[in-house]
Amino acid sequence: RIETEIQALPSRQREAFLMRYWEEMDVAETAAAMGCSEGSVKTHCFRAVQTLSRALKAKGIVL
Repeated sequence: RIETEIQALPSRQREAFLMRYWEEMDVAETAAAMGCSEGSVKTHCFRAVQTLSRALKAKGIVL
């Protein structure tokens, strides 16, 4: 279920989230790989976590 919700994220949020939390890249590495600022990476990750949290809670999954 979690993987399905990750795939449903907007592409930039999904990309940042996967690099930061699955591939364990730091913010600077992720920003360089995505070609954006560190602030953008932080924003994309924050929004991805919020979206995932809401979607999973709606399905009865609380992490």
